[in-house]
Amino acid sequence: MALTKWNPLEDVYDIQRDISKMFRRAFGATSEQMTSWMKASAWIPALDVYTKDNLLVIKAELPGVAPEDVDVSITENTLTITGERKQEKEIKEKDVFMMESSYGKFRRSLSLPKNVKADQIKANFNNGVLEVVVPQIAPEIKPQKVEIQTSQ
Repeated sequence: MALTKWNPLEDVYDIQRDISKMFRRAFGATSEQMTSWMKASAWIPALDVYTKDNLLVIKAELPGVAPEDVDVSITENTLTITGERKQEKEIKEKDVFMMESSYGKFRRSLSLPKNVKADQIKANFNNGVLEVVVPQIAPEIKPQKVEIQTSQ
């Protein structure tokens, strides 16, 4: 029986090959291609959504995004914010020490309540924050008689 030297990384390579096969079967791409695609589209701006004085307020954090690279649209009851955070200049991979920022296109969609005035939506961009203000129609409150029960 021959002795062979054990390579601890061989198990890791086997796992990587298995994962690549799985991705290729499921998505028609290798795990490396999928990772590249996911990283490119991984940036999703944070949203704060709240009501104030009969207004629905949506704030999107868009640091590093130019106002002209942002679009706000509404279709039926869905508000969509799209845009792109562009890298100022191309950095060669060999020159990168650490790269944590994400760049690229983004899209956020939000279902709006039925009681909004879609034709009166306003948007303002200031200091990297997009604020979208959506007026709401106050719900009509009808008086309702409450029956009083007695226990006997």
